[in-house]
Amino acid sequence: MKKSIIVSICILLLSSLLSLSALAEEEAYTEISTPEGLAAIADNPDGSYILTGNIDMKGIDWTPLSFSGRLDGDGYTIYNLSVTAPGPDTALTYDGNLKEYETCFAGLFSVVRDAEIKNLSLLGVSVDISTDKHCFAAGLAGFAEDTVIINCSVNGKVSLYQTGIMCGVGGIVGFGHGTISGCSSETELVFIDGDTSIKCEEFLGGILACGYTDIENCSIKLRAYASVQGYVHNGGITGMYYVYNRAEKARPGYVRNNSVDAEIYFYEDNRDRRAYCDAYVGERLSSYLTIADNITINYKNGETFDYSKYLLPNMCTDPEYTAAVTAPGCTDFGYTSYTCTGCDYAYRADYTAPAHSPGQWVTTIEPTYTETGMESLYCLVCGALLEERELPVHVAGDWEVTKEPTYTEPGLRQKRCSTCGDLLEEEEVPCLIYVSSCSLNASELKLTYKSSAALSAEVLPAEASNKELIWSSSDDKVVTVDKEGNIYASGRGTAVVTLSSADGNASSTCTVTVKYTFWQWLIVIFLFGWIWY
Repeated sequence: MKKSIIVSICILLLSSLLSLSALAEEEAYTEISTPEGLAAIADNPDGSYILTGNIDMKGIDWTPLSFSGRLDGDGYTIYNLSVTAPGPDTALTYDGNLKEYETCFAGLFSVVRDAEIKNLSLLGVSVDISTDKHCFAAGLAGFAEDTVIINCSVNGKVSLYQTGIMCGVGGIVGFGHGTISGCSSETELVFIDGDTSIKCEEFLGGILACGYTDIENCSIKLRAYASVQGYVHNGGITGMYYVYNRAEKARPGYVRNNSVDAEIYFYEDNRDRRAYCDAYVGERLSSYLTIADNITINYKNGETFDYSKYLLPNMCTDPEYTAAVTAPGCTDFGYTSYTCTGCDYAYRADYTAPAHSPGQWVTTIEPTYTETGMESLYCLVCGALLEERELPVHVAGDWEVTKEPTYTEPGLRQKRCSTCGDLLEEEEVPCLIYVSSCSLNASELKLTYKSSAALSAEVLPAEASNKELIWSSSDDKVVTVDKEGNIYASGRGTAVVTLSSADGNASSTCTVTVKYTFWQWLIVIFLFGWIWY
């Protein structure tokens, strides 16, 4: 019994450890935010990846990757993707008679197997391929087998000029099987069959060119142009639904709950005509396929029987374009609109990432002398928080008088942070205080000629703003006085010494009388003042 319990516990613990290990492994996503990070998928195509930002591919001639892992776009966008050659990987494709073709592929990915791709947007895609090989081109993946694609979008152009036999263009996927759900495709598809000596098998679809992928809850806006010498299979959703794996012949499939806005212009220069073209599925080669609850917003079968020139979105010879730039918004990409001067054809390219309009930094938490603060940067348009940064603690500088006080109006002084310059304190500087009195220690003095005396003063109030005193004599020939109140009797007579406050509000006087002594009189009399020193 005990052994049984121990064994059960061990099994439970082992199971838990395995589950935790699997969960940890499942959560091990590699973050991607640059073209270099995207290209590094080639080093580990079985890995799990997640975008952490929009990726601008402008100026890069992208080589399509093979992939068999998981990619989560997390709502971000890869934009301005340009592909001009198929990827190096090939796979077998099959026509309606199960004939095999070694085929090359172009798109963001070339060959995708057993993968999951979700929450990814491709904007401004340009896949422009010219090849003599069997080839499928699409926005996301040229070939996708046993792959789930959820909540993805493709916007742009896919163009294929080829001289092979097995070929096609798709908005999201070229050839394969799996599931595509909740996706959108707004694409311009161009196919040109460049070899009139053979009959190609051409496939074109707004989501899938050919295969047996289940497609639901997708929206398609398609403008397509196909110039074909062989057999046409065109559909607003898929060109041909075909279970090419005989082991899954009875597999139930579905194309349902999709909306289609499609205009497909084509010709089939072939006496053995097929010319399959439909709003949903061009040719259906499976009786187990359910096509249900799809909505046609707009559909046009634009077949023409003029085979003299290739069908193109712009049929002008040597077209010239005007360019108009639309700036990005807070959440919207910017772009350049190119409009042909000879017709009404226009397209968008050269996308720029959404951009906020930052305002001024706003202090959200005031720093103190002991704690740091915080300031925030917000978008002027939408108010989104763009950035936050810490404010250091304040370091108080010295008081600075910004408005001098007068005797009738108070002044102002401020203390600012010596680090950031922020105003920390502000206070009023009191009005200046007048001197109310400046009294002398004597109101009268009697001096003899050439003698000295000192006057002293008491200034009130003690807190007077300016206690400077000004001394003056009414007659310097009788009495002189210095700035300290020292008096010198310079001649006989009477003079008034005046003491005034510098603010002009108070004063005091002392009358000084100067006389000669007896001996001074004798000298004056006998010498007539001629040699008086």
